[in-house]
Amino acid sequence: MRGGRTPACRRNATMPVFTGGPGPDVLSGDQGGNLILGRGGADVLIGREADDIILGGAGRDVIAGDTIPRPGGPVQPSEFGPFPGARPLGPGDNLILAGAGDDRVTAGFGADTVLGGAGNDTIEGYGASDVSPVGSGNLIAADGPDLLVGGAGNDLIRGGGGADLLFGGRGADTLVGGVGVDTLAGGAGADRFVFGRSLEPEGTSFTADTGAGPGQRDVILDFREGLDRIDLAAYRNFFPGPGGQPPPDFLGTEGFGDSRALQVRYEIDGCTTLVQVLAPFGDASQAPAPLREIELAGRHVLEAGDFILA
Repeated sequence: MRGGRTPACRRNATMPVFTGGPGPDVLSGDQGGNLILGRGGADVLIGREADDIILGGAGRDVIAGDTIPRPGGPVQPSEFGPFPGARPLGPGDNLILAGAGDDRVTAGFGADTVLGGAGNDTIEGYGASDVSPVGSGNLIAADGPDLLVGGAGNDLIRGGGGADLLFGGRGADTLVGGVGVDTLAGGAGADRFVFGRSLEPEGTSFTADTGAGPGQRDVILDFREGLDRIDLAAYRNFFPGPGGQPPPDFLGTEGFGDSRALQVRYEIDGCTTLVQVLAPFGDASQAPAPLREIELAGRHVLEAGDFILA
């Protein structure tokens, strides 16, 4: 490990235990399964390979399940991984408890469980992108299904490439499912469910994060009209033509029309509500069929104020 500390070993322990002190620590596990305890201070905790248990404790911690952040720069998420240029170490299935403080957590490449705890946390559930030494530009994103729980505070929670379960907990949370068929629950508070973009710190990037049709669309379990909002602004027309960007159109339960504008409608399907999105491309004629769908558990009467479209 780095930082001059040695693992605190217990007799008959099944895994090495790495323990920080009351101040800021940099703790990195070995190639096996580790228990890493940050305790107090603003710690950097890295699990490395295998299945790790990481507890951040108090303080503003940076926690990574399977990656070493690139040197010489801050942690910067991107669409396909939170650490551009990071070195992936292995697809371990990690249990991460961030603890108190405003933490930044990267789960890693495996099927991970993250509990954010108190504070305004940023939780990301996928592995990092990496360019191979031979320069072929291969993207490594072998992340599995993650369970990401925000806890108390106003949290930003982003899934990855697997079928993730995101739960915001208390507070006004922002949930981004990411690529894969995801299940989202905001919990208490006025929550924002974001589709079509990854919400990078230096802007946003477009991502195809929900599909259309059974088994292809993301599911929101606890949407509350008039309180929560669904952000679909990323599905605007990227090439609107000389007339400029047409204003988005919420249609209610009416059918799609022939338009260059972003159109959003909904329909009741049994005990669920389907939100359907049509995003034309340039001046091309767009068939009246949904490009993306989002399933809401329960029957809802939706209005334009339930959405962010611009």
